Amino acid sequence: MKIEIWSDVACPFCYIGKKHLELALEKLGYQNEVEITWKSYLLDPSLPDIPVANLYDSLALKKGLSLEQVKEMTAHVEQMAKQVDLFPNFNTTLPVNTLNAHKLLQLAKVNSLGNQAKDRLFKAYFVDGLNIADKEVLIKLGQEIGIEVSFLIDLWNDAAISERLNADLYEAQTLGISGVPFFLIENKYAISGAQSVEVFTNALKSIYESRKENSKA
Repeated sequence: MKIEIWSDVACPFCYIGKKHLELALEKLGYQNEVEITWKSYLLDPSLPDIPVANLYDSLALKKGLSLEQVKEMTAHVEQMAKQVDLFPNFNTTLPVNTLNAHKLLQLAKVNSLGNQAKDRLFKAYFVDGLNIADKEVLIKLGQEIGIEVSFLIDLWNDAAISERLNADLYEAQTLGISGVPFFLIENKYAISGAQSVEVFTNALKSIYESRKENSKA
């Protein structure tokens, strides 16, 4: 079963949605029945590479909310995350441009390390409080998941990597994706948002059983 997922590293619902999907696959025993491809999506390309505000101030300005409202909103997200053993720390999260992080993801995909890169980037952003726009930080993260440093150093000006990234962004446009996470299963079944484990479980089971029936026809 083919699953393509558009998401951004700086999206907490993408972080939670990834875990919900994994729990659903584990519950169904489908872990070895799926091929997951991570697709790039930029929620806010206007952000700088160097953080100029903390996450709360940045969200308040962007969404036109008070700091109290933002902290209530992020506290709700933290509770959602904790229910599936994820522990984001929004106090240390640095809101920065995610373009460079997506370049690392694209390189990781070429090396069959896409899932490992996604996990590490999420943790770096939401848990470790790292600047995921910083090239030196990303080089270290790439090495951690097993990418040779020689490939990482040349990553930022790699035209092929940029083409892969832009292809994901263009595909999102053609599909009308306006928010993430966005899950496309078997090129025709779409699930949008960090749906519950139950929603993922029911959808995956239905799609899988439909595929089996069609294969018998």
